[in-house]
Amino acid sequence: MKVTITARHLELTKALHDYAEKKVKRVKKYFTNVIDAHIILTVRKYIQIAEVIIHTPGITINGQEEAGDMYAAINMVMDNIERQVKRYKEKLKAKSRLHRAARRNKIRSIREDIATEQDIEEFVKGQLVVTETKKFDIKPMSLDEAVTQMRVLKHDQWAFVSTDTGKITFIYKKAKGDYGIIEPNY
Repeated sequence: MKVTITARHLELTKALHDYAEKKVKRVKKYFTNVIDAHIILTVRKYIQIAEVIIHTPGITINGQEEAGDMYAAINMVMDNIERQVKRYKEKLKAKSRLHRAARRNKIRSIREDIATEQDIEEFVKGQLVVTETKKFDIKPMSLDEAVTQMRVLKHDQWAFVSTDTGKITFIYKKAKGDYGIIEPNY
């Protein structure tokens, strides 16, 4: 990791340089591939300001803190940076968990969808053959009108545009004599 330290309106001592560099290198325990870190130490009147910019693949982390002492400012900004890094790592872990769960579910559904040769043979033997196609105009009507049309034409199902919802609706006669309705969710 390349660490660059810039001092503005301040004489950068060896002790301050080493302290700032040591604190910034602690971030390496969270990231194995930190590209570089830039530390800017500034003094404005009686205020000591420490700013840290860390570049890693995929994210840039910034932090700036002010204090009466430069060492305190460095500590505060590094605490801020570590909080940001931990939050970012938690997001990555959560995202990774979601992806793993999605992959597991996808594999499970693929396993359920795989058919044996016997299943395929049974499907081919019992495959439906379409012998007739009817075309009709779908007219807007109420549910009562649709049931009446079904009874008149002696059909077990009927498709119509519902005047109540404006959606294409299917009504069918159930085994017990009552009716079921199928409506799309659009």
